[in-house]
Amino acid sequence: KSAKVVNREVCSILTLGTRTYSFLDDDKIFQENSDVHIGPLLCISERTLQQGEVLDATLVREFGVTMVDAPKAQVALAQFQDDVLCSHLQTFLAGCGPSEVLFQQDPSEGAENSNSPKQTLKSLFHAYRATAVDPFRFEEIKATEPFPFSTALDREVRAQLNRKNPARPWNVEETLQELQRVQYFADDSCPAELTQVIQNARANDLALSSFGCALYYLQRNLIDKEI
Repeated sequence: KSAKVVNREVCSILTLGTRTYSFLDDDKIFQENSDVHIGPLLCISERTLQQGEVLDATLVREFGVTMVDAPKAQVALAQFQDDVLCSHLQTFLAGCGPSEVLFQQDPSEGAENSNSPKQTLKSLFHAYRATAVDPFRFEEIKATEPFPFSTALDREVRAQLNRKNPARPWNVEETLQELQRVQYFADDSCPAELTQVIQNARANDLALSSFGCALYYLQRNLIDKEI
């Protein structure tokens, strides 16, 4: 008999925050008060507020957050201002119980700067992980990240999977270009909430930046269309 070659392709990559639901899973994750917990994926973008931007002097930073609930295929966006202790963000973390958090890598990585906002976030996530009941991980995503080249046999599938490399996960313009390129939504079927955020992109830049990171991560893990 002649030898046969079987092409094996990666179908999806599942992490703590991107584990999707299948018929092999226990449906307890959808039940209230369940002992089975799969927390959402959070992508967090941040900037320091300049003096005069806000009336309340206690608000010194602003966050954009995208929450992805992979088992339920739900995505939510938010943007809010916070104090130096990240009180609102800490409340948000306690309320949603994430399994995985992605945030932008500090450009001054490696420098001796304990007051860096990203150092503050790292400390916050370390503290959260120390007290979390369920598994939790966090990862810094750089301003530019490599994107794997697809080896799919089908040319159309390969074209859909191949994103510009290197990718800029936090870049709002590139995120909007990806939404247009891949055509996730048919004509006039884009969720109204996302449409409103895009139409006010300047005011919602951090929310869209965090959404761009989530889109990049879901694409890299091959579950973007499923979500």
